[in-house]
Amino acid sequence: MLQQPAAPHTQPPSAGATTSLPVGKLLAWAEAHDTKFVSRKGEQAKLLLRELRGLYAKDEERAEADAEEQRLLKQLEDVRARKEQLRPRRKTPSTGYDQAIVRAWARENGYTVADRGSIPTPTVDAWRASQ
Repeated sequence: MLQQPAAPHTQPPSAGATTSLPVGKLLAWAEAHDTKFVSRKGEQAKLLLRELRGLYAKDEERAEADAEEQRLLKQLEDVRARKEQLRPRRKTPSTGYDQAIVRAWARENGYTVADRGSIPTPTVDAWRASQ
């Protein structure tokens, strides 16, 4: 059986240049290589690089989305604080008397009063008259 003469190999990058060899140049070398093993490895590397670029892009996009989310959460917090400041405040009307004292007086004098809420006007008027 006659063997075919080996095809000349594509020249590899110089030995000292391999540490600083650009990936594109290395892939081009592998693609042009006459050995199927090397050209297949180059194709596999291209596919892996494409996948890595996609993963990197997604990771970058996720980081941007996280930063935007934080910015928006801070903005929402500021808007809610401003709304709280602008909310109308309900003023509790000043009765001009201590309700606990009036309730105690009313109970001692036979008036029925609840533990909470407003005290009936006739009861307050009677308390004031007694003072």
